[in-house]
Amino acid sequence: MAVPYDVEKRDGKTFLSVAVCLTPRLQDVNTADNKLSDYPEWVDWPATLANVGIGLDINGTILTSSSLTPKDEQPDALSWKAVFTPNSLVRPYEYVPFTNYKIMSFNVKGALGVMKDTYKSLLTTFDGETPVLNFMPEGNTDVKMVQQPKLFTALKSVTANVDQIAKVEAVKRSWEGSGLRSVKKRSAAQRSGQKITAPTKLNISKIQLPSSPQAMMFTPPVDVKTALGNLQMVELYHASRTVVEERQVGRKTIRDTRDKIKRPEFDFHQIVSVLREFPILLRKLGLVRHFEVEMPGGMATNGKIRCKITWPSGGATTTKTLSPWTAYRLDTSGDAAYWQFLPRPDADSEIIGAVLCLNDNSHFDVIQIDVDTAALKTLNYTKTITDRTMMTKGTRDMTTKVEPPATRGTGLQLIRVNRGLKLAKMLLRNADNMKRVVNNQEVTLYADDLLRGYRVDIYDDTSKTWQSLMRRNATYTLPKATGVMKSPGITALDEEGVLTMAATRSIDSDDDDDQKQLYAHETIAQWEGWSMVVPPIGNFIGTEDELAPANTKQTPPSDFSYQVETDVKIVPGSLPRLRFGRQYRIRARYVDIAGNGPKLNELNPSDFTCATELIRYLRWDPIVSPTLAMKKHPIEGESLERMVIRNYNADEDDSVEVDTTETNERHIFPPLAAGQILERHGLLDNGEMGTMKGDTSTYDMMVKFSGQLPSRWYTRNDAGDLVPEASDNKPPANAEKAKTAISYPYVPGSSAETPYLPDPMARNITLQSVPGLTAGQLMEVSLSGETMATISSATG
Repeated sequence: MAVPYDVEKRDGKTFLSVAVCLTPRLQDVNTADNKLSDYPEWVDWPATLANVGIGLDINGTILTSSSLTPKDEQPDALSWKAVFTPNSLVRPYEYVPFTNYKIMSFNVKGALGVMKDTYKSLLTTFDGETPVLNFMPEGNTDVKMVQQPKLFTALKSVTANVDQIAKVEAVKRSWEGSGLRSVKKRSAAQRSGQKITAPTKLNISKIQLPSSPQAMMFTPPVDVKTALGNLQMVELYHASRTVVEERQVGRKTIRDTRDKIKRPEFDFHQIVSVLREFPILLRKLGLVRHFEVEMPGGMATNGKIRCKITWPSGGATTTKTLSPWTAYRLDTSGDAAYWQFLPRPDADSEIIGAVLCLNDNSHFDVIQIDVDTAALKTLNYTKTITDRTMMTKGTRDMTTKVEPPATRGTGLQLIRVNRGLKLAKMLLRNADNMKRVVNNQEVTLYADDLLRGYRVDIYDDTSKTWQSLMRRNATYTLPKATGVMKSPGITALDEEGVLTMAATRSIDSDDDDDQKQLYAHETIAQWEGWSMVVPPIGNFIGTEDELAPANTKQTPPSDFSYQVETDVKIVPGSLPRLRFGRQYRIRARYVDIAGNGPKLNELNPSDFTCATELIRYLRWDPIVSPTLAMKKHPIEGESLERMVIRNYNADEDDSVEVDTTETNERHIFPPLAAGQILERHGLLDNGEMGTMKGDTSTYDMMVKFSGQLPSRWYTRNDAGDLVPEASDNKPPANAEKAKTAISYPYVPGSSAETPYLPDPMARNITLQSVPGLTAGQLMEVSLSGETMATISSATG
């Protein structure tokens, strides 16, 4: 197929750039596995391609191969043979439309709205105080006289009753059952060495497509129009689908260890699909060719383009060429730097010109909260309150403080509203196009049909500039190649990666019809101050759940189906800075299946038409409580948060007050902050517009203050007193005593330097309900170097 991607004015002429994309589909009369050698033309595809004639048809005007000028990387036989060998596995091509799957998603904006309303209800009900679960009327001490707690009223809309919980649990149990069947089937086959039965081949011409996109959506067991239903859909979305069997052994529940998933063997078609991630390799392998052609006179601004392919005669196998039309849009108005020649969006597309139109809140939005975690925590919060009420009602323990869970910020998240339904529409559209191809009907592809993904840009209203989150320096090497492709490889300086909007499914979805679900989260991009296409700095969790050291290089196992090594690094100075209080816009540039699209400098920087509105980035993470540390070892009855002073009465008459000079003290340290928090507060910047600090003194400071408070472990003796271990940070050697041991931060001495970087927003310490204060009074102690304490009311 022909995919337009650029237009340029040069030497008084206008040149069009077109990518010719090849999607090979090797098939046979049977369904048995083959080798690439069974298709001789594909053993050395670049050599075959050299004899294939490639032309273009633009609105009926035929441009022969002599009119086309090849550009960029050229096909290379050595690269092809380093990826594909004559023994490469070839399974007959199979189109999987996924139209027989149900799509699972949830309303992110709806869940966020529920969270806002819930916290607002708690704030107004308890007037900013910590929520309390209290059944007793004010001033009453009789546990038999109870009332409906205010807390229940505040949380009514998000508290599930028995029937509502049962409906969700029934679905989860059903999923667990199907997941268990699938695991057993796959494990048995894997242990016996048998080949797991492949999915039944689909005849696309006979597929009965769903009557509507809505018919492909998962039918929820809850009312998603309610606040509770919104949160329960989040719970179902994150419910486990693949489980292992549990057995009771005495009083213990033993969970079977699931067999390690066997690495799949990729066939030719799957490898070609994976290589779409590396556009430069597609061109080296001859799966994509770039051509430049002078624009024909009188060319329409809206039209169609397709390839004209001529195969050499006398081929060993029969080759059928399918070349659909591509609808294009040509814009040569205004500044030539911003001209565009791209696939044309369809009438109902969310793509406008060269970008995804993000300024319509009914289709896209930006949030800053971890909605998934907040929703699950809120459901657990209300369930815990309900369970505790059932256990303590009628006792003196039924009154307690119940702090709600804290929210967590996530940077800026781009939300695609109603994404599940939009995915269903796309799958049906693709299936319909495939049916037309199979039935030899003419097909016209639009921008959405040729979409690979997007490239995300950030506009910083402080610096007044657009910057890409997709820039990287990449090196690709082919271990099985010879020459430069093996070492040093091919380096793409300042190339741009692609963000794709993928859907996921269970690994066992082919084994059980109940597992046939596609998961499509509405969050399609999340920026937390780093690149979207380069691994973050620091350690990470590896493929075997191990703590792996920082590594930008990805090397496949030696026995993997294809051998491509990648090493990607950030382009120095290319990233925008995410800082609290600043305002940002987001823009998403279109990328086609060949990896092409408009570059950052090919869009007018002053055109915000399809960008988001300005969003002020705020801090949502709470400031945690100060850290207490013992100055002396605890005495009888004392703990870290309970201070004990003894007055040594002469007798047991406690009514007689005896003066004492005893004191009990604690160190109070500010809460710890991660380096990322300091960065987002701008404390590591050289001024508002300057670069981040990269000097030695800043690094030394970060290393110096990366410690933690020393702690001391305590065990209990026969009298019940706490006995300290001999040294800091060392747990008890006695395994039996270690079971009941406790650890407290322990810093002897009158003062101590904080060994870590403190939270920059922790500027005061507030004490409440301490001796000497009346009800509602607070004592504030400044951390700015002053020692004076201020007493105020709780309302300020």
